[in-house]
Amino acid sequence: MITDPRKPTDANKSGERSDEIRDDRDTSDGELERLRQAERFRTQFNSVLRHELKTPLTSLRAALDMLLGPEHSPTHSTMVGRLLNNMGRSTSRLERLISDLLDVAVAQGDDLPIFRGPVDISNVIHQVVTELTPTADTKGVFIAGGWRGGDGPMVTGDEIRLQQIMANLLSNAIKASPDRGPVLIDIAEVSTDAEISVANRGEPLDQELKDRLFEPFQKSAAGGYQAGTGLGLSVVHSLVAAHDGRIDLDDSGGQVKFTIVIPLWRGQN
Repeated sequence: MITDPRKPTDANKSGERSDEIRDDRDTSDGELERLRQAERFRTQFNSVLRHELKTPLTSLRAALDMLLGPEHSPTHSTMVGRLLNNMGRSTSRLERLISDLLDVAVAQGDDLPIFRGPVDISNVIHQVVTELTPTADTKGVFIAGGWRGGDGPMVTGDEIRLQQIMANLLSNAIKASPDRGPVLIDIAEVSTDAEISVANRGEPLDQELKDRLFEPFQKSAAGGYQAGTGLGLSVVHSLVAAHDGRIDLDDSGGQVKFTIVIPLWRGQN
């Protein structure tokens, strides 16, 4: 019996079915992993909502209860000032946390809004350093570097988002730095990019942490600091990527240095 080569044989049909089954299995495995990642993110997200939001809210409630209680005339004005300061710190912490949570959630859908324009990165750094200097002073940490406000370079980006990037990096460096240690900020123009680095003294990070450092809810142990939500670097990574840039880590030589690379402003074209 002669078989028409143009007609599929049973063996060919069987092979095609096997290929289809493998393709379906690969698709199912990939979809299952995506579902697992989504579930892990949801669990971690909910954990942060439960625990991290509760602490400053509890502080605010306690302060309000005391302010609304009976006056104790000799010390009442002093107590009011102290409680208002505590409430201000708790409110600021809530604002930062909610902002980070929203940005992490939006970044999961690759839809972070960025408004591009010319930005003097030295002005951004100057504003952030001014804001965080009191925090550094409480640890005896000093912030140094070869930059001055209004001295350029001009990068392509969103000024508010760039402030958010620098505030996260500088805040982390201050927290991770040993008491009375320096935090160094440096700016350089390299080809068509600006490179901005923030460095503090610290021990090398273990490789497992480095591999996951820019994922949500990962916490750095650099310099012995192990507090926070683990959201900051994830937000930074997403925002830098949205600026068509990148972020690098160098933890050699007794320091931990993060460097962001952002394209220079080249006009509308």
